[in-house]
Amino acid sequence: MKCLSCEGELRQMRAGQTRIEQCAGCGGTWLDRGELDAIVDSKDDDVRWADMELWSESFDLSAAVSRRMCPNGHGHLATLSYGESEIEVDVCPTCGGVWLDAGELDKIVHYLDAQAVSLSLPGYIKESLAEAKELVTGNQGLVSEWKDLRAVLRMMRLRLAVDHPAIAAILKSLPR
Repeated sequence: MKCLSCEGELRQMRAGQTRIEQCAGCGGTWLDRGELDAIVDSKDDDVRWADMELWSESFDLSAAVSRRMCPNGHGHLATLSYGESEIEVDVCPTCGGVWLDAGELDKIVHYLDAQAVSLSLPGYIKESLAEAKELVTGNQGLVSEWKDLRAVLRMMRLRLAVDHPAIAAILKSLPR
């Protein structure tokens, strides 16, 4: 498969447990549907619950037709820009594949981490309920959904400790 940026050859590599195609020349990476979430999950356990739903209405997206073509033959990719984040990724609307230029994965993880840290306690409660619902309705599997719920509950506990240290101390002193 040819690189979408420099026309070099993409080589199969591992990112955690995920096989990806990456260019040795420019560092660009082609990810099949679902691989971006898997890699983000493996890079930062605190944001594993903040899935990168690329077509989700919850993101403030803008899109444009990319000059890049899907390596699977589905035509032009769509360039998605995430609101205030300055992150742009190219996505195939047909197969869901994602092209990341060198360094974009780190930008995504940093952005998700910043979003998670800035979430309010009511925001974490809302996310906890959404993750609990995904235990029943989610398509990632029971173990993965449990890990997501545990991660958001851990982040909620940390937010509680920062926002309300007296309440957190009382809860910590209670017998388990």
